Amino acid sequence: MNYLTQKVLTVVRQWKITAAILIIFVGAVLLGLQINNWIIRSRTVTQTQIAEGWKASGIEMATHRRHENYWKVAKEYGIDIDTIFGANSGVEELHAVLGQKLRVPNHKGVVHRTEE
Repeated sequence: MNYLTQKVLTVVRQWKITAAILIIFVGAVLLGLQINNWIIRSRTVTQTQIAEGWKASGIEMATHRRHENYWKVAKEYGIDIDTIFGANSGVEELHAVLGQKLRVPNHKGVVHRTEE
């Protein structure tokens, strides 16, 4: 082999090695992204699961209807209005919004969030 052929073969080998390393790197990145998606999907909680959790804990979801206020909801479920406000941290006004979803505990008292 002459000098030029050897140089060409050396360059081709280097490009093959570089291409192989690049392919391995891209494959590792894609695998990492897929694993990340699997982890996120396994930790994602659906609205249905959240609703089932509230129901299992004795808390139901009530939807505000026309001509209804927090007092009527509290009376309907046999609790006081403070219990409704305690279970719904986003409720700041005494005026209910039509179609608003409320967490309604099945017993009187204020709900406190605790850490384990």
